[in-house]
Amino acid sequence: MNTFQSKESNETSVLVVLSTLFIMWGLITVISGFLVPQLVIALQLSLNKAMVIAYAFFGTYFFMAFPAGKLIDKVGYKNGIVAGVLCAALGCLLFYIAAENISYAITVISLFVLASGITILQVGANSYVVLFGKRGKGAQRLTLVQAFNSLGTVAASIFAAKIISNVDDGQALEGYAKVVQTPYLVMGGILLLLAGLLAFAKLPKLQTAGVDPLIKEKMPPRRLVWEFPHVALGCIAIFAYVGAEVSIFQFLLQRMNATDSAEVAKKIETMIEIYWGGLMVGRFIGAGLLSQFSPRKMMTFASLIASALIMGFIVIVPGEPAGNWETALWLLSAVGLFNSVLFPCIFTMGMDGLGKFSEEASSVLVMSIVGGAVIPFIVFNTITGTTASVKTAFVIVLLCYAFIAFFGYKGSRYEKQTNFY
Repeated sequence: MNTFQSKESNETSVLVVLSTLFIMWGLITVISGFLVPQLVIALQLSLNKAMVIAYAFFGTYFFMAFPAGKLIDKVGYKNGIVAGVLCAALGCLLFYIAAENISYAITVISLFVLASGITILQVGANSYVVLFGKRGKGAQRLTLVQAFNSLGTVAASIFAAKIISNVDDGQALEGYAKVVQTPYLVMGGILLLLAGLLAFAKLPKLQTAGVDPLIKEKMPPRRLVWEFPHVALGCIAIFAYVGAEVSIFQFLLQRMNATDSAEVAKKIETMIEIYWGGLMVGRFIGAGLLSQFSPRKMMTFASLIASALIMGFIVIVPGEPAGNWETALWLLSAVGLFNSVLFPCIFTMGMDGLGKFSEEASSVLVMSIVGGAVIPFIVFNTITGTTASVKTAFVIVLLCYAFIAFFGYKGSRYEKQTNFY
């Protein structure tokens, strides 16, 4: 029986409403990744100012996740999710103003506001999906809606590529700024419409206040979320996962941009598409498999296969820079398929059975997404141009997947009053 839900509801209709939100959320995140660099070109920034923009998105997760959890605890999940959508819409509209004025300050504010909205959605929508139905199916539900999020990212990659292809390298700097205005204006309008639809949608109310955690106590009752080991280890696993995922993508992108061969660049572009496409397909498949296998088994299996692919990459990377990298890079692109179930399973297991601590646990897990800024920074500062440095850098990525496998097999377990897994 679901401890949190106040009354029966149609689970399918709720998932349909939330899947629409997740599609739009994925669309905005990826399109911003393409459009913000165009605005950076127009701003003609120094390296330090450019770095602020580059890391502002993931940094916002770290600073805003905890306030987002407090907001949701105060106003409830539905109102919190609507607030997140409105905040993201405001961020989109501010980008229009930033581009109109070619303003660095407004650009940074716009990115912070947009990322704050996405952070509220990460904290609220992810945990809502985990909690609103039967506890044993939380990972399956989250994997399914995350599949629609990935559908939005794939669609965004296609749209963004078409937008960027219209930018002429020889045009005036204002042209780089103007190209972002219409997309952000459209996305802001869609988000405002979506906020209105969500406000009137019938989402079941969840009650976590007063619900005791499922852990079998052998000590005085816990007062802080960090006193639950599976939460702390789940934060490290999220940090490692997002960092590894972003590192692989950025490495493929770097190889594509560094080559002088149009044929090689096209192949690597295809690999990147497969990397993100595999994430989407794997989530739809994973949602089905999670009806038969526990999230712990799925997480352990997927992370071990990803580890094997990374090990393969490390072993077969050619000894000379001019060597054949193609097979090695194909192995990296295949990791996307096995990344697919990791975030939903880690997130679900990290906040499993926490009762009145659920919102706080969701906040600290989302804070850990900052790994998407920290680990790639370490990885790319390890790469000095030699093959040996590339191998060393990807040992860091390998360790990330090894920790996720540990979390799935052992770290997410705790002695419960009732055990669904």
